[in-house]
Amino acid sequence: MTKPRRSVGPAVKYRTCDACNSTLYFTDLETHFAGHCPPSSSNWTQAFVNDLCLYSYAKLYTKDDEYMVGNDNVVVPIAAIQLCGFVLSEPVIVRCGNKTFVKHIWPSDDLPLSSVYFSKQVLDDELDQLKHVSVEKFKVPPSEARNIEIRLSNNDQLPDEEFIRHLLTHISNKYEGRIIKPSDFLCFDFYGRSLVLEVSKISSFPNAGLNEQMQNMKINDEQFYHISCSTTWNLKDHVEKVNINYPISDVGGLCDIYEKVMNIIQKSNCQGVCGFLLHGISGTGKTLLSNTITYSLKRHVVEIKGWEILSKIYGQSEAKLKLFFEEAIINSPSIILIDRLEILSKSNESTDFERRITNTLQTMFDLLKSTKHNGVAVIGTTSNLSSVDCNLRRPGRFDYEIELPVPNEIQRKDILTKQLSHIQQALSEEEITSIAYRAQGFVGADLLAVVNRAQTEAAINNENVTYRHMCFAIAQVKPSAIKEVMVQVPNVKWTDIGGQDNIKLKLKQVVEWPLKHPEAFKRMGITPPRGVLLYGPPGCSKTMIAKAVATESHFNFISVKGPELFNKYVGESERAVRETFMRARSVAPCVVFFDELDGLAGERGIGDSGSSGVHSRVLAQLLTELDGVQPLGNVTILAATNRPDLIDSALLRPGRLDRKIYVPLPDKTTRFEILRLKLSKMPTSTDVDINKLVELTENYSGAEVISICHEASLKALEDNIKAKQVEMSHFEVSLQSLRPQTPLWLLKIYEKFSGIQR
Repeated sequence: MTKPRRSVGPAVKYRTCDACNSTLYFTDLETHFAGHCPPSSSNWTQAFVNDLCLYSYAKLYTKDDEYMVGNDNVVVPIAAIQLCGFVLSEPVIVRCGNKTFVKHIWPSDDLPLSSVYFSKQVLDDELDQLKHVSVEKFKVPPSEARNIEIRLSNNDQLPDEEFIRHLLTHISNKYEGRIIKPSDFLCFDFYGRSLVLEVSKISSFPNAGLNEQMQNMKINDEQFYHISCSTTWNLKDHVEKVNINYPISDVGGLCDIYEKVMNIIQKSNCQGVCGFLLHGISGTGKTLLSNTITYSLKRHVVEIKGWEILSKIYGQSEAKLKLFFEEAIINSPSIILIDRLEILSKSNESTDFERRITNTLQTMFDLLKSTKHNGVAVIGTTSNLSSVDCNLRRPGRFDYEIELPVPNEIQRKDILTKQLSHIQQALSEEEITSIAYRAQGFVGADLLAVVNRAQTEAAINNENVTYRHMCFAIAQVKPSAIKEVMVQVPNVKWTDIGGQDNIKLKLKQVVEWPLKHPEAFKRMGITPPRGVLLYGPPGCSKTMIAKAVATESHFNFISVKGPELFNKYVGESERAVRETFMRARSVAPCVVFFDELDGLAGERGIGDSGSSGVHSRVLAQLLTELDGVQPLGNVTILAATNRPDLIDSALLRPGRLDRKIYVPLPDKTTRFEILRLKLSKMPTSTDVDINKLVELTENYSGAEVISICHEASLKALEDNIKAKQVEMSHFEVSLQSLRPQTPLWLLKIYEKFSGIQR
């Protein structure tokens, strides 16, 4: 029997057998020499190392720092790392019976070789505790996977093309950097579904030297592959629908922009690079227009979605981006589509990662310019133009910035006509025109939602879509163009406001007539007033009147409360005013209602730090918007205040808030109408005399009159919780407890202000 010799290196408690060249822990030598030399490579009795491969046993890792051992790791004694030449965190081949896995090395402080640790999930799903396992290095580096074909292992069905596309993107990001082999299983949860996918086929990039090494190696006929950013994935027995038609005949409201872009691309005659940046609010058709252009040109298309190329591994996102541009160059003439460009290139507060992506984009544009391959057009889309890095917004990169505006009435009719042509409907041209007129502020996506809701409503009764269905649907869909600033306006009609007939007429003349009958004002040589100021005591229905204007006119309505615009950061308050008017112009005809105007446009210098204070700056911005270089167009300003004397005089001059309408305390006629409307909704006894109540509510505001009715109802319930009607005595008691709240000095201010305005 040959005596063992001392091993060379730091693992001093291990000995190497000269007969079989196996290295064992010194306490296992006696058993080894007693009849287990050489050890079996399939069913060994002692752990050992041979030919830089560890033969050991699988056990559960139960130490306190278990969180450090993930499902991708194998924990081996540090002596095994020394004896086998392992490198920390490097991938290794783990074998258990007929199963083979790739794990990453992690050290333990155990002395014997008989414990190789795994997480509980690995033991439950892949291995059995106390089962034989071997761990060895890759003798030849894995090939880089070019394409991986996967299939569902349980004959499951996936919902649709969109789901499959997102699934493949998720797999590409999740498994990038991993090492796999054919017949491996990918198990994970995706959108609430537990998926089990089998790797059925892997193809690699051509590399003759590496393939020859792999053929000579012959590791149980197994070949491993490394997944890189260049690896593509596809689902077996799934054919992606690529022939989706986007004819311009189906696209409404964008023909002018379509022809402009097509002419530029075609006139370039494939001699250069054209960069187009399509911008506009969400839903205006930027992506649809891009797809329509590519469909018409019949060129090779390279589609880049910002969120799909982002990777947590340093440099991988830039590498993916370069591959996309190189594909476009190789297949020129071609088109590169970059959806949501602001994800890749931000102008403000950009991180190191975003700066690297932006620099890569700039480099790729310069590469397109310098390459001999001609005819590459780049079309980017963004909903926020100001967020795109300015270095990309210059000639030589995105040469043309084209806005897709909120569609006007003619464009809305064109969109509706083309969308309705694909469904069963019974609308006349006049009815379509009427719907298009009512849809101010609606973008293409909103109009499609209107048609879909109308179709659903009609399907309930198995009917064709009619004008009635469209009117119902348009009331359910909110216009995207003013979602950020629009408030939920109650359905208030003129008939809901008691009395005030003279005020109603004045508002119709000032607000509705100029927008509904502009030709009449032009014919008479009248310039429509730009703004109206409603002033009067609190509780006299100024805000309610504004809501009625919005409801009855069917115009877009933007409500702004003065204090909401103020911001502690310099310049933000003025920007809020500017953006409010910009949005109003884009969805005209529109009414912008400023409630509590005195809080926004108070007299300069009062309660402010001179001309540099925030109130002064906001007021200056407001004056600029009212009569600045950019015209208001079909935008009418409606404002309300209880203190007209506090408003800066510059705002009240002709050409700004032209009309001042006093909304006084209700007179007898108005109080009678208010009480009639309120009492019609209350159970009252026969002794309730509405005329007497009108006399008793002299100097009460409209809100106070309503409050008296509410208080009378509560008094009736105090007397008898089961009361079924309100009696006159209850009104008399409530009148004694509620007195008029409008002070005399405030009424004098209104009288003085009215006299000045006359």
